[in-house]
Amino acid sequence: MKAIVWVERTNCNNKCPYCIVYHKDIPQAPVTWQDWVAKINFLNPAVLDITGGEPFLNPNMVDIIKTLNPGINLGITTNCTQDLTRFINEIPSSRILSMTLSYHPSQIFSKEAFLGKALMLKNRGYPINVNFVAYPEQLWLIPELKNYFEVLHGVRFHVDPYSINPLFPYTLNQSEIDFLKQYAGKDREYRFKEAGSNKVKCSAGHDYLLLQPNGDVFRCMTLVWKDAGSIGNIFDPNFKIHETPQLCENFISCAGCDMDKVTVEVVND
Repeated sequence: MKAIVWVERTNCNNKCPYCIVYHKDIPQAPVTWQDWVAKINFLNPAVLDITGGEPFLNPNMVDIIKTLNPGINLGITTNCTQDLTRFINEIPSSRILSMTLSYHPSQIFSKEAFLGKALMLKNRGYPINVNFVAYPEQLWLIPELKNYFEVLHGVRFHVDPYSINPLFPYTLNQSEIDFLKQYAGKDREYRFKEAGSNKVKCSAGHDYLLLQPNGDVFRCMTLVWKDAGSIGNIFDPNFKIHETPQLCENFISCAGCDMDKVTVEVVND
């Protein structure tokens, strides 16, 4: 298994207007944290990204991390609003492949408090970056924030173009696209391609899985948004992954967390 993104919970203390995850309000599977660890260790992905919602709302998150197979490379996404001192005391930075700190200006949590958490983690050697969603109402803050985090304080600032979101649709005009292109890295260039060039065979569901709080497994976040069928539940003893990559005809709407993990092959008509 190449990678799993585990949406540990949809619950979040933030209520960002552009976040579809907490709007889903998916219940937690009625199992223990040890049951989760057993299933993930069995699949044994090369990379496990733990996200949410806010995963550090789970009081056992540090225990989960400590009990996962040591060979699993761990990524964590957090909004930095929870106390991270136990995490720092018990989880060495060498255990973490990447740590994404999601900064949301619309929420009541000061930039200075957020930076304090970021610098604490950076000082301990964690591979951090600040992630920022280019939602239209905060799009034009990018130059100021990039200077604040990256230039003044040496913390990488990553811009995610606003994903296609059925709850809060928005079409960028050309001036917004041109502005955003200056700051979106090469890993997000596909956002600006023509929609007709995205018919692919995708490894999602084969060597990459998106795991939901109730144990349901989807090929990708786009299918979660569309309420498309899951490929099963991780706690079902008969659960199986796809044997081969599957056809996708809407790759342009792929969420960044999925796009970073899958392998695609362009299908020529």
